[in-house]
Amino acid sequence: MTNIVCTEQKEIMEKLQAPFESHDVEWRVQRSVSNGTKVVVNAYITNRAIMNRLDEVFGYGNWKNEFTHIGNMGVKCRISVKVGDEWVYKEDGVEFKVSSDNEKIDPIKTAYSNAMKRCGVQLGIGRYLYDLNDVIVPLQERGQNYHKSKYWNNPQLPAWALPKNSGNSSNNGNPNNQASNNGQNSSGNNGPNPKQEAFRIIREREELCGLSKDKDLAFRLFKKVNPETKALKYTGITGYASNDELKEYCKVLKPVSVLVEMGRKYGYSDEQIVATMARIKSEPTIKNLHNLFFNLTEVDINAFRDMAIANKQSA
Repeated sequence: MTNIVCTEQKEIMEKLQAPFESHDVEWRVQRSVSNGTKVVVNAYITNRAIMNRLDEVFGYGNWKNEFTHIGNMGVKCRISVKVGDEWVYKEDGVEFKVSSDNEKIDPIKTAYSNAMKRCGVQLGIGRYLYDLNDVIVPLQERGQNYHKSKYWNNPQLPAWALPKNSGNSSNNGNPNNQASNNGQNSSGNNGPNPKQEAFRIIREREELCGLSKDKDLAFRLFKKVNPETKALKYTGITGYASNDELKEYCKVLKPVSVLVEMGRKYGYSDEQIVATMARIKSEPTIKNLHNLFFNLTEVDINAFRDMAIANKQSA
């Protein structure tokens, strides 16, 4: 394996977010449907592939993972990476899973593995798999994977979810079980489509707005601007949101994300951004970025920019 040490943030993100070969993707049953004759399966990147990707992007010794138990409830994973001379980190966690009589799993080992996978997504690793629709596969008498006395085969990933010129498009699965991206172009084009691009923008803006770890608040915002949506929770946005609903949600996120991006450009922390906006708007009730949703105008953003420039010049 060739180590590629990246220094530019854009290059780092592109390499972290690049699709994986199908052998680095594993499928897991989420629930049964159609009276138990089929199952919904979700795709995940293996932990080994995550570690290899971190080695390739940052170089051996320039990343580390740490695990912390959250009482007896679960475990939290922190992945730290060295960008330039600075260490930055992302973290996420999972609850311990109690195994059923039909399952023989190590809850500690499983929690560590799942926590690292979730943390990897925070870094952008395998995040593109969220653009897949719910993938439904039939249960049968024989197959690759076992589930409650039946078997199922791995679905086939679409071309857009694989590296360019990949020779592994079959995903070692059944070509009849074709996974698809949300709203795939009717022309059959496997490249990014408007809906896929909207999800990319949304995730970038949610990250800037501090919503990437607060999906409940993110869904409340989505629901507020799209009261008639068919989505019942945040994860349902992927499968049920229309293009128009995604556009409306993007509009809500845009002012705050633009403000945060501008603030960081001038060296402001999120707390300093919030405090500055509270002074500009003369609203002491503004305590966090979330208080700025539906409460930020272009005039406000321009006033912040002018103040940031003035502070920089006087420093």
